[in-house]
Amino acid sequence: MAAEIRILSGARKGEKIVLDGTEFRAGADTRCDVYFDPRSDPPAKNRSVSLWLTSDGWFIRSTGVGEVLLNQTPIVGEAQLRSGDLVRLSDRGPDFSISLSRRASNGGHEATALAHPTETEPEARRRAASAHRAGIPDGSGEGKLTERPSASTPGSAQSPWNRIVWTGATAASTILLFVGVWYLGFRGHSAAPGAPTSEASLELEAVATQTAAEGSEFTLRLHVRVTGGVQGRPAFILIGKTPDGVKVDPQTGVFTWAPIEEQGPGQYTFHIRASLDGSETLTAETMFQVNVKEVNLPPSIRPIDEKQIDAGKELIFPVAADDPDVPANKLVFRLSDNSEWISVDPISGVVRCLPPAVADGRFEATAHVSDDGDPPLEDQAVIRIDVHGDPWSRVQHELRESLFLVQVMRSGRDGDVSWPFSTCSAVNDHTLLTSAREVLQLVELQDRGYQISVVNPVTGFKTAVRSLRVSKEFNDLSDRPGDWIFVNPGLIEAEEALPKAMPLATPEELRNLKEGLPVACFGFSHDGSKITSFNIFQPELVPGKVYLMSSLPGLKENGQVLELKGRIMENMYGSPILNQRGAIVAVYGEAAPRKSVGVKDLHYATVLDLPLLQSWLHGRDEGNWVKPRLPRATSRDQRPSSNRVN
Repeated sequence: MAAEIRILSGARKGEKIVLDGTEFRAGADTRCDVYFDPRSDPPAKNRSVSLWLTSDGWFIRSTGVGEVLLNQTPIVGEAQLRSGDLVRLSDRGPDFSISLSRRASNGGHEATALAHPTETEPEARRRAASAHRAGIPDGSGEGKLTERPSASTPGSAQSPWNRIVWTGATAASTILLFVGVWYLGFRGHSAAPGAPTSEASLELEAVATQTAAEGSEFTLRLHVRVTGGVQGRPAFILIGKTPDGVKVDPQTGVFTWAPIEEQGPGQYTFHIRASLDGSETLTAETMFQVNVKEVNLPPSIRPIDEKQIDAGKELIFPVAADDPDVPANKLVFRLSDNSEWISVDPISGVVRCLPPAVADGRFEATAHVSDDGDPPLEDQAVIRIDVHGDPWSRVQHELRESLFLVQVMRSGRDGDVSWPFSTCSAVNDHTLLTSAREVLQLVELQDRGYQISVVNPVTGFKTAVRSLRVSKEFNDLSDRPGDWIFVNPGLIEAEEALPKAMPLATPEELRNLKEGLPVACFGFSHDGSKITSFNIFQPELVPGKVYLMSSLPGLKENGQVLELKGRIMENMYGSPILNQRGAIVAVYGEAAPRKSVGVKDLHYATVLDLPLLQSWLHGRDEGNWVKPRLPRATSRDQRPSSNRVN
């Protein structure tokens, strides 16, 4: 049985050694048949292997100190050899491959290259010729081929690297061998096309270090070069242990791999063998490295359920997120578009909610999570929170800066004296909405020398009044004071710009006014006494509901009165009547007389004539909004207000 050793790396790279026998050793021990000098191949120090032939084939065992690899796998105990296997004496080489083939041995061995690096093939031939010229006798006078037993296997089969000693009788054999080789070479010219010659070889092109990315398919085509007139199809295989997912097409030599997240970043070495039509002797091998680079993947926030919470109570819950990278990146949490009462811990993702008592309705905040990868990536999700609270508390809180108290003032011998009068609400930057009958009385007070102003007790903002206006229809009904309630809205024009306005009801909201609808009167209550330093005016919101809707026959369609039930307090005339969205639907007029209607806590409010009001807000229509005309006879009993300014 012959073995061919092809040294692939190290100081002896490129050497080919043919050995004939059933047992030999390779390594850094000087007694080895294939010797690797540790002075020129330091990684081989203390490493060696034994190879031997049994009836089951060739086997190998590590006999030195340190790990030896067979096809990239550490040798543990005995391992069976196949033709083409790769042996690495250490993880840094040197490497050699083994090709096995059967040879005839008729009592002798063929001449081989010397396995020791100190004696090359030319030197072996010179040594053999020298022995022939010496004519060493064998006792019979005839020359013959003899070998010196190997020092590594005394008393056993002869070593495959034994030195060959030539006698005179071998000269004739040499001539016959030369003639035979010449004859076979001549016949080779007439051999079938594609038959391998003595110079036939198979080579795999070297592959430079490659780069692959996690999650992306990497492809590499391996190229084979065949020389020596050989024909056939190369077959490719992977040698040794490889990561999951690595493939090489046995016919095309295309190497493919899509590294998964767990395989990067990292460096991987691959060993490929090519053979021609399954040949065990005509093979080639190559090794190359693939560097897998890390690809950052975005984190993901787990689904967040809709949350329910009562106003004024705390709710704590986590926002959980996952990072698919291995190893996982550091995650940081934050919120955007959120209210002041909701926050998140940037490290743990724990969210804390404490809505104020005035909060009510659905609130949303956007949770963000970002990683520290390259480049940084993020995910986001919406947090939806339903806060159960008193809707009127929210309305009162949101609209308090747009509600104003009308004050009248007169200068006297003892100084300026002021009285609270009525309520009005800002509806644009210079206009306030109130009751037309309050405007009528304010005009009368102006004629008597009183100064009119509006003030917001919450913010302290105060401005003088530039003009007072009512609708033309209200003036037309000046002789019918009982019908004023149907056209009762009045306007106050402020000297200075107002900081905030209340929203007006939409046409759809006005059409949907119906019995039982929740509404509220929002205004200032007072007893009409003069204002002192001890007075504190706070806006009051009085909930109620729609009792009836009525209109005046002969008046246009928009003239409607809202009859509402509620415990509206004293002197809240001119206050806005609001729906639960906080939009104005009507203006409070007066309380219904208990004796005439027979219903307790019933009040009248004039529904907004939206087109008429917008004609002033958007166009300052002085044709439809005019200065009030005082009635010919003014009776205090005809005034619904209990305001009294003496």
